[in-house]
Amino acid sequence: MKKNGFSLIELLVVISIIGVVFTAGIVSFVSYGRKQAVNSATLDVVTNLNIAKSQARNQVKPSECNNNIFQGYQVYIDDSNTYVLSAVCGGSPYATKTYKISPDSAQKITFSSGSLAKTFLFRPLSGVVAFNTTSGNQSTIVVSGYGQTRTITIYDNGNITIN
Repeated sequence: MKKNGFSLIELLVVISIIGVVFTAGIVSFVSYGRKQAVNSATLDVVTNLNIAKSQARNQVKPSECNNNIFQGYQVYIDDSNTYVLSAVCGGSPYATKTYKISPDSAQKITFSSGSLAKTFLFRPLSGVVAFNTTSGNQSTIVVSGYGQTRTITIYDNGNITIN
């Protein structure tokens, strides 16, 4: 007897294997996307910390400061998903810009100051950091979401690392 085509059992086995492989791929893709969302949020915060450091080192004084003494640029952690970047002149913040951490996933990704510091002030010329606490020579910001946690460490000499 001559066979033309596949039996029903053979087709069901192939379709089942394709289904298992497809499901595993979808789960991996979703997991990867969530991990990248946390990484992206972490890099956004680090980028803005580096902008504050660079602006302070280069003494970029906004026009709003007028004749007030330029004290540097600060990043202030406002709440669990926003932070504020501003120039500090004469003890007051100017040219304030507020950032949201990953606006499209703000309910899933949060961050906090891991140590006591909520304000990081980068000084002019040197770029060294003044913390609003006596927490030693470093402070941390913790970014978390989707079961992932990244820690940003800011040292008093201006160096910033991600763990």
